[in-house]
Amino acid sequence: MSSYNAKISRNIEEFGWHATAIEDGWPPFVYTSGLTTHHNHPEIIILGLQSKVAYPILNTIVAEIKKGRSFSEDGKYSGILEGLMIAIHKVHGTQHEMFLADAMSHCRFNAKDLVARQIFWPDIGGLDDTVYFCGEINAARWCGGLS
Repeated sequence: MSSYNAKISRNIEEFGWHATAIEDGWPPFVYTSGLTTHHNHPEIIILGLQSKVAYPILNTIVAEIKKGRSFSEDGKYSGILEGLMIAIHKVHGTQHEMFLADAMSHCRFNAKDLVARQIFWPDIGGLDDTVYFCGEINAARWCGGLS
């Protein structure tokens, strides 16, 4: 096991999860590893936000998962962003290798199948002043959809 993978495994053993940030391309993204193996929950990815913004969102979601809450189903969820909903959609398996390499590796090492969900944040400045989710038609911003 490489020192990089050993660090991921140590973080997962100590904290129950690890976050990987990819910020040197477009879009930037941050995703989890370890939720599948330690919490029986799909991994989570956020595209289009820098890690300093995305990591606290992931941290809140993981805290909720540790309390027993699930974000396994596609839908809209409250209680993560103050006063705002988030949307969650399944990440298609064809996107795992490109966007979730560390999570894929960890799952394979632990003989688990990778399942992942993407977080979509609200776009309050939608084209018609309605709240849309990033990636929806009429939203002012693109954040990439992996479903």
